[in-house]
Amino acid sequence: MASRPASRPASAATRPGGRAGARETALGQELLLSLHKCLFGTERDLPTQWAAQGFAFREAGLLCGLTQHEGGPCGVLAAVQAFVIRQLILDADGDHSAPLTCTREQAGAALVSALATIIWNARVGRLASVVVCRRAELPPLREAADELLKTECNSLDAVLAAVQSGAGAFIRPRGAG
Repeated sequence: MASRPASRPASAATRPGGRAGARETALGQELLLSLHKCLFGTERDLPTQWAAQGFAFREAGLLCGLTQHEGGPCGVLAAVQAFVIRQLILDADGDHSAPLTCTREQAGAALVSALATIIWNARVGRLASVVVCRRAELPPLREAADELLKTECNSLDAVLAAVQSGAGAFIRPRGAG
């Protein structure tokens, strides 16, 4: 999710261990409710199919193919899938057969790069926000703000580092993708 520039410098980390070019904070209930209303209207919680959808690859065949569970967010998955394939081709110096022959490790690295690129390109202003859930499952909306960690990043490299550090929260078959 993208956000407007903050009043503090982006390099000022708000908790120990913060990365250069990134600032980590809790998402906040007001921002969460505003984003939720923008995306889902008056619906009280995320659709259960969305809350249970993580990013996971197929078990056989095209190993870089993302799987969808129970009517999850197909539009989001389709866009991310396109960027994963693009990243695999770029990493292979333009070899268009790369998605057909990639390993799980290459597909995972391409997913992280694809998500970072999407988040960076969708930013508003100078900063991009990476939001990761601290729990294995996304909690109900009224409890979610304290469980969502927002990292504001001022470069694509910072976004990549934030996505990589939170990858375990969303790169799995089910969960807070």
